[in-house]
Amino acid sequence: MQRISRIDLFWILFAAGMMAIAVTLLTQKFNALPALEASRGASVKLAVAELDSYHYRAARRILSPLAHAGNVQAETWLGYLDANGLGTSPNATEGVAWYEKAAGSGDVLADRRLGQLYLNGTGVLQNVEQAREWLQRAAVGGDPVSQRLLGELYAKGLGVPKDATRAYAWLDLAASRGDNLAARERDALLPSLSPSELSQAAYLAQNGSQTSNVKPPGEASQTKLAANIAAAR
Repeated sequence: MQRISRIDLFWILFAAGMMAIAVTLLTQKFNALPALEASRGASVKLAVAELDSYHYRAARRILSPLAHAGNVQAETWLGYLDANGLGTSPNATEGVAWYEKAAGSGDVLADRRLGQLYLNGTGVLQNVEQAREWLQRAAVGGDPVSQRLLGELYAKGLGVPKDATRAYAWLDLAASRGDNLAARERDALLPSLSPSELSQAAYLAQNGSQTSNVKPPGEASQTKLAANIAAAR
């Protein structure tokens, strides 16, 4: 049996020691991640508080390093500061870039803000169709403001074919999430809808997705649902 030399034993012990150190460091790193994310979240809240107090430069000082480190909420809020020229000169290009980065990570607020930029033509070329696409993403994600705005687009036929049924459905969803303006706009649409259209709107709102491939129920179930809605009002 081959004997292990002192040199070989040294390197074996050295490798084992380095491996133990690596495992310890990795464990500490993973254990620190939740605390780090909590700290970042608290920092974003602090930045938003500064923004609400009109301390835009202070908010920017907090948000900028977080955004560059990949914090999605910070990316969205930094985009807001850039797009609106708060604490800096207006820079729609930078604002859109931050919004798109956050939206790519699934941030619904970034989707909505992009939709509003293109809808109003604020610092960018107005593009209602592009606005509708971003608002649709945010609305499907559950954002009530985007649901209301999308309902208004369908009600007016802007960027989409005019469709009072889908308008009512989106407005109803937004109203159910506490948007009082959406509730008023929804109720204003009510007299223009037939019982069949109202039942289709209820079906779309209940299913939530509101995409073009959502099909309403058959005529019989529509009539029954419309009767139930009318009785409840």
